[in-house]
Amino acid sequence: MLAYLYVEDPRGDWAYGGRRFLQVNLEMVRAGWADPYTVPPNVRYAHLYLEAARAKGRGM
Repeated sequence: MLAYLYVEDPRGDWAYGGRRFLQVNLEMVRAGWADPYTVPPNVRYAHLYLEAARAKGRGM
């Protein structure tokens, strides 16, 4: 289980301070290495994880 974890990557979906980042959690779901698991109140990005899992045929 991870908190929101970001790494700097010029291909990243997230921008902050003029730099690009990947959200590691989302990339793991996209790659099929993890299943979404959200625990309130940390549900801000739950819809992104579920969409990524569905795209891999793994989500509800």
